[in-house]
Amino acid sequence: MRKKVHKWIWAWNFDKEEKWLNEMSDKGWAMVSYSFCTYEFEKTDSERYTYRLEFLKNGLNHPESQSYLEFLEETGAEQVGSWGRWVYLRKNRKLGGFDLFSDFESKIAHLKRIAFLFVPLALLNLGNGISNILIGIQNTTFINPANFWVGCLCLSAALLLLYGDLRIWLKIKKLEKEKQIYE
Repeated sequence: MRKKVHKWIWAWNFDKEEKWLNEMSDKGWAMVSYSFCTYEFEKTDSERYTYRLEFLKNGLNHPESQSYLEFLEETGAEQVGSWGRWVYLRKNRKLGGFDLFSDFESKIAHLKRIAFLFVPLALLNLGNGISNILIGIQNTTFINPANFWVGCLCLSAALLLLYGDLRIWLKIKKLEKEKQIYE
């Protein structure tokens, strides 16, 4: 039996997404594919999986990414979905633990890849927002509502992306403090 679940999870909450996927596995639902905001699950009676998400350094078809995914397959993990540079991975719990990042440095590097994704998108939206608002109000006798509202939407998107970036950087700072304690 299969079911689809439509769910929106922000990229900066990937750890919550992992937790949710692992809880679904605990209930006997194994994720078998992913497309934008759509998770497909298959009911399993005995198989339980540990799910992990990773934002790759390069695109999915890049030789370095292909080599890395082949290495993970050799450890018993499998890719069950992807979206851009995000990959959804799982490993049968019978094969043992499944962690992608074993030290502070690798965890921090992963979070920095995610954080740097948001910066250009936020700046692009910020620039579009300001320019559209200025175009919308440049004539004092007539406000162009389309440009004004598009500008407001772009500014809202920029703020949301900056918020996500801040959340990721706070996670990085927390890991850096923990790393100092263990050194």
